[in-house]
Amino acid sequence: MTFALLTLLGCPKPVETAPAYGSHVAVELPAGAASSLPERERLLLVLDQAAPRAQTCYEAALTEDPLLYGDALVVLQLHEDGQVEDVELTLSTLGSAQMDDCLLDVLRGLEFPSGGVSLRYPFVFTSSLTPPEITRTLMLKHGLIDLDAEALELDNAARDERNRKGQDERGWTETW
Repeated sequence: MTFALLTLLGCPKPVETAPAYGSHVAVELPAGAASSLPERERLLLVLDQAAPRAQTCYEAALTEDPLLYGDALVVLQLHEDGQVEDVELTLSTLGSAQMDDCLLDVLRGLEFPSGGVSLRYPFVFTSSLTPPEITRTLMLKHGLIDLDAEALELDNAARDERNRKGQDERGWTETW
């Protein structure tokens, strides 16, 4: 009984991962998407749909290093028929060859609705153990945060807080 309890207490807590913001897989587009979406969006949709498989690579790498985080920038060359002709990892700050190889394997197996183009695509991998300022920096680096919308959200939150406290725009409180 004591042995089992000690074993359970010694187990590490599972690490929660954030969605990735990059075997053979054929990705089907939603009905009507091929004709209603511009080519760029159709190609990005395939990459967005591959993100859960890239996340699986990250979760496997986390078992080796629970503090692992970083980004990966990939360039894909697509053949005319939509098959991945070549994929290159142009940047990886992950420091995990296992993770990099797994991500490249996922991308090599994708099928796109059209081809003859080159795509650059960033993946950002963070977990609940990644400091928030690191996550934010990685997201900003790849344009995954809309600073204008974020500033507006902060302005609205500050206004709501002033209203709650009975303050005006300058932060002054009128008392009578």
